[in-house]
Amino acid sequence: FNSNVIPLAPRVESTGWTQYAFVVYPLENSVGMEMRLRYANDFQGVTLWDDVSIVTLGDLNIGGTIVSIEDGRTEELPVKVHLNQNYPNPFNPTTIIGFELPNADVVTLEVYNMLGQKVAELLKNSMMGSGRHTVEFNASGLPSGVYLYRLNTNSFSESRKMMLIK
Repeated sequence: FNSNVIPLAPRVESTGWTQYAFVVYPLENSVGMEMRLRYANDFQGVTLWDDVSIVTLGDLNIGGTIVSIEDGRTEELPVKVHLNQNYPNPFNPTTIIGFELPNADVVTLEVYNMLGQKVAELLKNSMMGSGRHTVEFNASGLPSGVYLYRLNTNSFSESRKMMLIK
């Protein structure tokens, strides 16, 4: 416990992000700061951070430069669920499958052969945070051919073709 740190109440946003803020009051001959950040956890051990800001609340005279971080995001969140074309395509033996989520959602990503048989389950009912995601698919145990990959969420389903060439 530090009596100079006053936490503010966390705010949970509809996007699944939680915003935290706290104020650090100055000790003698020091400077106070207010720090804010947002984070989201995808429940698979990945924590995402953004909107980090540090604001000084007094004079700082230590001969240095004050640096302020205003917004760590460099791109906007997606506005709709989207399944991207894999790359490279054709591929041998690995490819990247990307998708975008505007909000946290439960995701299943599967690969099928042209007979409709499931040959791989890359994600199964995985809770994923909002944003852009990629999954690597290794098809080294599969024969050359055309395959379908399908993304399912609670409200979305889409399939695309990819070609494995050995």
